[in-house]
Parts: sequence; C-alpha cells; structure tokens
Amino acid sequence: EREREREREREMTMKTTRKKRRSVRFLLPSRNKSRGWRMVSFFLFVVVFIKANVFKAKNVFATALARESPLLKSLLLEIPPISPLNPAKEFSRDEAVRFRRLSGAAYCERGLGNWTCEFCDQPRELKDVTVFESEKRFVKGFVGFDGERKRAVLSFRGTEPKSFENWLENLDATHAGFPVADFEGKGRVHSGFLDAYVQIRLNLTYAIAKLSEKYGNDLSLLGDEDPSKEDAMQKDETSRNPFPIEITGHSLGGALATIAALDLESGNHGGPRKRVIQRKVDVKSVYTFGSPRVGDGVFAEIYAERLGSKTYRLTHGRDVVPSVPNTLLGFRHVPTEVYEDRNGNITIGDGSGEWKGGEDHVWRRYSVSDHLYYLGEYICGCNS
Repeated sequence: EREREREREREMTMKTTRKKRRSVRFLLPSRNKSRGWRMVSFFLFVVVFIKANVFKAKNVFATALARESPLLKSLLLEIPPISPLNPAKEFSRDEAVRFRRLSGAAYCERGLGNWTCEFCDQPRELKDVTVFESEKRFVKGFVGFDGERKRAVLSFRGTEPKSFENWLENLDATHAGFPVADFEGKGRVHSGFLDAYVQIRLNLTYAIAKLSEKYGNDLSLLGDEDPSKEDAMQKDETSRNPFPIEITGHSLGGALATIAALDLESGNHGGPRKRVIQRKVDVKSVYTFGSPRVGDGVFAEIYAERLGSKTYRLTHGRDVVPSVPNTLLGFRHVPTEVYEDRNGNITIGDGSGEWKGGEDHVWRRYSVSDHLYYLGEYICGCNS
C-alpha cells in the first residue's frame, strides 16, 4: 500500500511539472517560438485594427446616437467639419520667442508689477503694468503698454505644473453660451474656461480702459487722425482709431487669451448700457502655447473669420493639453496651428484648426514635458 501511495504521488508531481512547463513555454516565445510569436502577431494586429477603425467610426457612432436620442444630441454637439478657414500667412520665430517670454512672465511671483522679473525683458520696458488675479479659479495675468511698439500687451498665466486644481479646470468638458452681444446666441465655449475669464474680466477691462485713455491720443498711435482740429474733441470716441493690443498665454492661459481676444474684438465691454473702454480695441496678434480646445465648431468659425489671420496657436511634440477636450464632445481648435516637433522644426498649418499635419497627427499625445517646453525654453521657469 505504501508503494502504491508513493507511485500516485510521483505521478501527480510529474503532471504538475508538465503543466508548469507548458505554461512557461506558452508565455515565453524563446521556449516555443511558433506559438509565442503567433500570439504576439495577433496582439499587434488587434492594436493596429483598433487604431485604424475605431477612431474613424467614433464620429459616425456619436452622430447616429445623437439622432436617436434628444438627450445625447444635447450632450454630443455636431461634429464640426475639418476645412481651411482663415489661416495666418506670416510667422516669425523671433516674434514667437518674444511672446513665449511674455507668457512666461505671467508665472512670475515677484517683480511683475514694476517689470523687473526674470522674464521681464520682452519688451525691455512695459509701462503701467496692472496685475490681475482670481484665487477662486487660479487665474492670473497682467496688462501693460509697450512704448516701443505703441500697443498694449495682455498675458495670461497658464496651468501651474504643481497645481492639480488647474488640471481639473482644463479637463472639465461642459459647454456654455458665449455671452457676446453680436454673436446673437451662436457659438458655445468651455464653461470652466469662460467662468475663469469672467472672474477677472472686469478688472482686466478697466485696466485696458485706463491704458486707452492715457496712451490713446498718441499721434503716432492714431495715424491719420489729427487731434489739433477743433472737432476732434467732439468726435465720438467709439468711431476714432482703435487702441491696439497683443494677447498671449500658455496652457489654460492660452484658452483665456482666445476668449479675451474675441471678447475685446467684438467691442462688447461693460454691458449694453455702458462701455468701459470708450475706444474700440484692435487685436493686432494672438500667440498661444499649448492651448486646449476652447469652443465648438461655430465658435471656431466665428473666431477664424475675425481673428484667424492674426492668431498663431503653437503646439509642441506630443503635448497632451491640446488634445483636450475631445472632438467627440463637439470641441474644435481655432486656427492657425504652428507645430513644433521635438527637433525644433516649425510647420505652419492650413488654417483648419484640426490640421492633420500638426499636433493632431500624433497618435499618443501624453507628454507633460512637451507641454512645459516651447521653442527650447521652460516656459514656467520664472520662479525656479
């Protein structure tokens, strides 16, 4: 009986050993090349199939669902077409570097009000700088007057690298109507970005109004207007030559710069009864770095019509922020994208916003490092 028990134990041990060897041979291609590599090939095929078909079908699937359900139709906005809108034609790397420094200056904690911070060198002298901030929405920026270029400069701080709250602000994907009178109810924007802009809009508008009153009558600024004429003082302020301004921002600041540019260009300042800025504002240029999508297709088309030829939306490598919020929810980028690859090569987009040759062509957009570095410099490095 003892011999039989020992024989049964030996058989069980041998069976267990065989099973272990089979599992190891199945998992390791080097032990069993034929079966192992077949599994690897099948896995790669599945990955390629998903990439090639699922992303193409998601817009069709979302549209079909929206047609069947009114609720889904309200949540999933119409997928905007991808077509050239109003692209910017000229791009200067030197100008982009200048605006990158201005965007970086908005991160500075010291020396910003008197323009003595580490990044306060583009321009060398910025007059009457006003710093505005909202702790509720983690928004900060500044506006001042560039005496050399005879125009105001507006810059918004972006997402703090160590601030988790700002990342949540960027990823919120609900919509809200854009409250500009001449839009006539058309166009919707990211509600989180809009709420953040509303928090500082009044202080920002009053600061620009003061600059306009102080520097608006500069002869070199007004061009052909002759203030020496007797009827010049009696002329309606809103019909006089506009007050020029340049706008920039990084990350969340890029989204706020986009909203501010269209708001200021529309002339809707201070509500229908009172205009805080008496002179119309002329947005000369808009440079954003790593900006997320701001609004829907209607908003992008209106923006493109008015400011597309003056806007440069810079993206870099596999920067994760420009990929959110997703186009499946109806969001669309504004033109014109300027794509910088990881080798520093610059390519200007076709003005479609969702240009396939730029950042949108990168399949895996996950890099936080690419979001923090633009044109070879750490854009948030003022306080480091």
